[in-house]
Amino acid sequence: MYRIHRFFILTLFALSMFSACSLLGGKDHKTSIPGKIVFSMPDDSESENYQIYVMNADGSDITQLTSFENNEAFEPSWSSDGDQIVFTSTLRSTSLGLAIHIMDADGENIRPMKLWPDSMHAYAGSSPT
Repeated sequence: MYRIHRFFILTLFALSMFSACSLLGGKDHKTSIPGKIVFSMPDDSESENYQIYVMNADGSDITQLTSFENNEAFEPSWSSDGDQIVFTSTLRSTSLGLAIHIMDADGENIRPMKLWPDSMHAYAGSSPT
């Protein structure tokens, strides 16, 4: 009985690991496109707000895309075509939590993914992929 139970647990674990893997058609967290990486880290300001940056895969040409003064940006991911970046931000967040935002790959056209009707507040969400 113990062997069957252990086999069942190990099988479920293995399936859960592979289900998030692109080998089985799952969606993976896309933080890089060929030749480019997107990431967040504190900026050089006194408050050290987290900003979105891109760089070449070899670590060269680090470029800061966002410059939030009283807000921060985390967990960036590329769109499948590499034209846009989605990220979690404190910008337009509510008491329900952080908000998901989208911007062009060059850092322009920053906007919330979705706003509440008749409001300037974004729907809560995090960890976009």
